Amino acid sequence: MPTDMIERPSVPREDNWTVNRIHFLRACWSDIILVESGGSFALIDTGYAMDSDRILDYLDRLHVGRLKWILITHFHRDHYGGLEGLLQRIPVGTVYIKKFSGLNITDGSGRAADAAFNRAETENCENLCALAAEASSLVVIDGSVTRVRLGEFDFRLFGTTDALRDMYSDPASPYHHQIRFGENVNSVALYAEIRGTKVYLGGDANDDELADRRYSAANTRYARAVGGPVDLYKVPHHGCGNIFGDEALSILRPRVSVVTNWRPTFDRRFTANRDRLLSARPDARVLCTDRCGYVFTLGPEGMLTCEEIDRVPDISLEEVPAEGARAVLFIREGIRIGGARFVIDRETSEFLIRDFMIFPAFRGRGAGHFCFETFEKHCRAAGAKAFSVSCEKPEVIRFWKAFGFTEEGADGDLTRLRLPEL
Repeated sequence: MPTDMIERPSVPREDNWTVNRIHFLRACWSDIILVESGGSFALIDTGYAMDSDRILDYLDRLHVGRLKWILITHFHRDHYGGLEGLLQRIPVGTVYIKKFSGLNITDGSGRAADAAFNRAETENCENLCALAAEASSLVVIDGSVTRVRLGEFDFRLFGTTDALRDMYSDPASPYHHQIRFGENVNSVALYAEIRGTKVYLGGDANDDELADRRYSAANTRYARAVGGPVDLYKVPHHGCGNIFGDEALSILRPRVSVVTNWRPTFDRRFTANRDRLLSARPDARVLCTDRCGYVFTLGPEGMLTCEEIDRVPDISLEEVPAEGARAVLFIREGIRIGGARFVIDRETSEFLIRDFMIFPAFRGRGAGHFCFETFEKHCRAAGAKAFSVSCEKPEVIRFWKAFGFTEEGADGDLTRLRLPEL
């Protein structure tokens, strides 16, 4: 894979320098970050449950037979999901886990969390902690845990207290006995500096203003503690929401920002966050982990290099005959994996999507997203000014909204969505 030098002066290589790397595995709406130093490895967050096999395959390719530790920044499924599968199949020295508060107003996917959800997730957390205690050494992250180390990485931890429990239990808090927030308020963030290169991994810490000043604008408070521009920034919460205020961004001024989200989603739905990251400094870069992962090597004298890993194969299109419509098949590595059928309004150049599907054997891991990216480019080149689709299932509606489609009304039980010209 080609290696890209990220604006650092060339210096002589040292014969005995320790290899320090941070691997961002390909992931969307989830975090999987592998830390490497001097031949030792550790994992920050584990993606979804289905990601454990892919993590283990990657570790096998690196000939990694043991993890010194795994750290779970907060108890949402897109961060702790792969933990059980990993503990069952690879030795882990220590598991650091930020336990579930049991006081969530949402379930981590934006849906309302009721008492039953909180009870079930509390039980899930206790079961995972019991497994971790049996398979390795368990350390529950609380206010007393301030650092974790791996070789030359000495990570300082932020957000280690249970903010939700504190605010709920404290009679002096404006949120006493109120369930108002989600587990992201409890997310741990990590910071380390090696030979002049500064790395800030933001977890899902947000910068929302809270009436309880102890926990308000978390990312701004952490940025003040970091105290200066950073070279590598894992953008919190997949780039969405209030991930940084003006002060936090003015302090961090990240050189390279990594967003664990779909590029089209980030560009269309969270455009303001993207533009602010790009304006933070003249040489700023923003990378998304949808099509590939990235490995950053922290070299001697502050050198920072970036390499792509695990790039997904490109999708091509094949036009096929269709009665009363136009149709395409999606081709990946010579195999037909799905197709779409659509009609064109000649007056408005709007492409109405009648059918869009991925064949069952090829579903998952973003296949639908990659197919639509290719489909959209194909249609835009053919003159498409807008796209529209009608659907009923909530999960299908969420799929189209991820690309920036917005609801335009309803036809009976069907919801109409539309994506205008950029």
